[in-house]
Amino acid sequence: MKKAKIWEVSLVLFPIILVLPINIITIPIKITDIENIGSNEDLNISTESGGGYFMNTDASYSWIEIQTTGNLMMISTFDDYSEEISFIANGWTFTFYETFYDTIEVSSNGWMSFTDLGGTGWLCNYIPSAEIENFDCVALLCEDLLPSYSGNIYYQFFGTGPNRYLVIEYSQIYTFGDELVGDFEVIFYENGTIEFQYKIIHDIQWFYPIVGLDHGDLTNYNRYNAKLPLNSKAIEFTFNEMIEIELGLNFNIEDSFSWLVLDVDHIKMDLAFDISWESDFGLYPNMLNGQKTQINISSINENYTHWEINYNTWDWIGKNDTFSSSYDDNDSILYRKEPLNYTIPHILPNHYPFLLPNFTLLYLSRANLDNYYDNIEQYNFGNTFVESYFRISTYEDVVLQAFYSSSGILEELKVIYEYDDYENYIEEIIFLMVRYFEGPKPFYVGVNEGEIYEYGVFYSVKNAPPGFSQETFEYFPDRIRFSVDFIGGEDPELNRALVIITLSGRINNIWTEEMVFENYLYMNTEDIEVLLYMGQYIESITVNWESYALIIENSYNRIMPGMYTVTPLDDGIKLSTGIFGYNMEEIITYNSSIGVLNILSQYYNGKEFLTFRLNDFDYKIKEAKGAIPGVNIIILSFIILTGIISIAWQIRRKITLK
Repeated sequence: MKKAKIWEVSLVLFPIILVLPINIITIPIKITDIENIGSNEDLNISTESGGGYFMNTDASYSWIEIQTTGNLMMISTFDDYSEEISFIANGWTFTFYETFYDTIEVSSNGWMSFTDLGGTGWLCNYIPSAEIENFDCVALLCEDLLPSYSGNIYYQFFGTGPNRYLVIEYSQIYTFGDELVGDFEVIFYENGTIEFQYKIIHDIQWFYPIVGLDHGDLTNYNRYNAKLPLNSKAIEFTFNEMIEIELGLNFNIEDSFSWLVLDVDHIKMDLAFDISWESDFGLYPNMLNGQKTQINISSINENYTHWEINYNTWDWIGKNDTFSSSYDDNDSILYRKEPLNYTIPHILPNHYPFLLPNFTLLYLSRANLDNYYDNIEQYNFGNTFVESYFRISTYEDVVLQAFYSSSGILEELKVIYEYDDYENYIEEIIFLMVRYFEGPKPFYVGVNEGEIYEYGVFYSVKNAPPGFSQETFEYFPDRIRFSVDFIGGEDPELNRALVIITLSGRINNIWTEEMVFENYLYMNTEDIEVLLYMGQYIESITVNWESYALIIENSYNRIMPGMYTVTPLDDGIKLSTGIFGYNMEEIITYNSSIGVLNILSQYYNGKEFLTFRLNDFDYKIKEAKGAIPGVNIIILSFIILTGIISIAWQIRRKITLK
């Protein structure tokens, strides 16, 4: 997975994970407000709104045709380009999210920006987003369109003050894949109302446009997802009120935070970052595997322009020991209150500090950071993913990844080493630290430290989807096992507990090298936000499988509408999909008394082809008659992985072709 975001990779295909020479770490996914995601009756239409505008998805439709009267825009003959339209030249300004704008930048890809900070010619991001493309953007039908292939874009002003309005029409527009999308338009009224109209939008299999408004602060936005085709449809946005964003600190004096080191390779870390790397990262020197650290905030000094956070640190000691009463060192972090006041590109204190201001993604996106930080984006609702790449030598690279909670607290810090000389490729984690909580084992954790669980792994080439062969399965283990190494206390904010397990697999009677594998457990109840992660070996013993299935189904169908059906079982779920015409099913069940994965079975066209079974080493799959002809293995891999796709809601809307 060279240059890949490991947190976006699905963990369903456990055999593949077991033979990879890296430590795979699961990322928890937080889903809130089920009603906003959609209804169980109609999973193909869903809306979500924050502050700013009221969205009426049943507005009165009245198409305004301007093909013969409007101004033909230059972007009609270009791909991935934008063009400015001036309101002020017509004698008025448009108010968007309480800001007056003289002009608007229109994209050939079906959206427009009032700020044009991030290259409006290309694409906006999934709404909501703090990426600069989404700062005050209007997504009419944002996808990879190609008007230069066929179709035109027009604009025309109408009316007199104070009842003027601007119409922008996309007429007979095609996609980058040379498929007809249809006709759609946006109307900007002088009173601030915005209306989307869709005369006809054809159903294109891979076409998942972004529709809505975004202020770029993760708080004020509207998003509309709809099943295609769309005919004679109007959506109206009228301003309601802004939800104000107040940057600050979500922690207080005397707050304590703890982290556990799961892996560290000092030789490669010294090679990548020099021998002073621990100091540069604000960490205690000579860190060891399986040990932990703690900080305690001693003071927070605040003035008109800055926050200064001072904290004490404790030395790294055994993970099952308690911290000493006296601290070993101290450190401080300084932040500007207004991130836009960083006029010179800079590196954060301690590179990837323990603590950041709240609205972390928004803060980092506007803080004029140095190119040291290659990628900053949202990986989960309100949470932030930061990534950096470094070249060590001609064939060696390191990828540094940090995950922050919505409160601005470092949840995970990971460094991945990559070697690629075009004949050999190696990828391994050389540093990994995760946040955890001290305390007794929560009641919803059924396993205990020191316990070992083993599975039989069975497969059938004849039953497998197209593209699988005997050689494919030669790399699969015939048994896998995990041991429970560590159980933390309960996170009081997120109602979760950290469990560390060690995984290994047996191939040809030889056990592979053990890998550290992280699990989060969640308590699913009616009175708290539901937190979950799919594909774990260990689950909470209190899971409500009906709620679990509903959230999974809604979440999957947000990304690919109508593709998935998730059915609750007594002790698990069944996931079904007909994507690309392949009838795939996955059944996952748990031992309800201990919350350990019991059976994971995959089916293609009703025939089981791969299964993991706890303590069952003699199970045989009933094979279908006749082999299945092969097809492109890349397509196949995608199909399998989507069987239980990792819910990384910030997944990119498309492969970048730019």
